[in-house]
Amino acid sequence: MANAPRVRRVQAVDQGPLEWLVPFIPPFLRVNCDTRAEICRKAANLLSKEAIESIVLALRPYWRSLVCYLLLTLVWTGLLVYIHHNEPEFAVAYVILSGFSALRYHLLNGVEGRVIDDMSAYSVFNRGAERMLGSLSAEQFENEIRHRHVGHEDASRQVWLVAQDLIDRDEDYDEDDPDLIVALKVSLQEKKREARRSRRTTCRK
Repeated sequence: MANAPRVRRVQAVDQGPLEWLVPFIPPFLRVNCDTRAEICRKAANLLSKEAIESIVLALRPYWRSLVCYLLLTLVWTGLLVYIHHNEPEFAVAYVILSGFSALRYHLLNGVEGRVIDDMSAYSVFNRGAERMLGSLSAEQFENEIRHRHVGHEDASRQVWLVAQDLIDRDEDYDEDDPDLIVALKVSLQEKKREARRSRRTTCRK
């Protein structure tokens, strides 16, 4: 019994000074002592002098951009706090307008030397609205839509002919499969209804 307090004291020392926080941590976030020690070791390595020097050397070429973004963030945060304190009803509008301004800047200001592989097929998502080789511009796409022939009835007829051909050709499917036959018949009926509906709409116009 005399050794009981000593054992209890040694266990408390082994558990660490933050062991009292464990009951307040959600069960799915709890880890054992070894994992906590590993996390602390990695955090200490990240905060070591060598790691900080490597981070500084990696960010040194971009210090102008970092300072600019830091100043913009401070100004934006200060304006948000001021507006929320004096005119709280305009705070949401300020955030929304800021988002649209950032999107407009991203779209209209391109970056020289941008890798083509990183570009999107949709020019609206690229900086400077730059489009890939072979993709249509807005004017070309508009001309395609404007001068395109209406082919709704032709497409419906082609689908109907394909379905009819599948039904007529016994070698293309198993005759003993009733589910496939029923599915083809239902698809054919749906296409016929769509064709009738489109004709009625065209006649009414």
